[in-house]
Amino acid sequence: MKITELKPTRRDGRINVYLDGEYSFTVFEEFIYEYSLFPENEISEELLPEIMAKDGRKYAKLKAFDHLSRGALTVSAMKKKLSDKGIANDIIEETVAYLIKNDYINDRTFAENAISVLHETKGFGKNRILQFFYEKGVPKDIATEVTEQYFEDCERPDVLGDLISELAPHYDLGDIKSRSKLIAKLTRLGYGYSEIKENLRNYTDNIDFED
Repeated sequence: MKITELKPTRRDGRINVYLDGEYSFTVFEEFIYEYSLFPENEISEELLPEIMAKDGRKYAKLKAFDHLSRGALTVSAMKKKLSDKGIANDIIEETVAYLIKNDYINDRTFAENAISVLHETKGFGKNRILQFFYEKGVPKDIATEVTEQYFEDCERPDVLGDLISELAPHYDLGDIKSRSKLIAKLTRLGYGYSEIKENLRNYTDNIDFED
């Protein structure tokens, strides 16, 4: 097969390679020189898989680091993002293995770094935090262990108590309907009914939960 034309791509600085007058594949410029992929040169069909594999590995790593530059990701999320770029599954697995080995992605670290922000800044309770972790692809065992360990820490801030102190003045806690709206709001943030009830009782004695 004869290389008939090279055309730079518009976005990622790679080169489109045309064989026998038709587009064939896209590679980084370094592989043009490494494999002498210049117009009028011949290239064997047997060599194409090697070139494509090398280019694919580099492309996958560059895309992975580009995503990581915008924020931490779980293993599952990284695989999905690379898959969305049309990268082959075997190269995705190889790339993710490299990222894990070099500690660029770590599901446990992701969860441990995120949980204090979710709880203390966003006000999320245990259930909402677990939901967040599941949505981000943190394995269930890691999500549960990290969350349970965090909430066993006796020195963690009393976020629920602070939320109730902030929100309660806007509700009539003596009225069942008004109080139920506050409880529903806190439940959506991931707090359980029993802990909400306990904290409301700590906030005021003027609540009868049996009414």
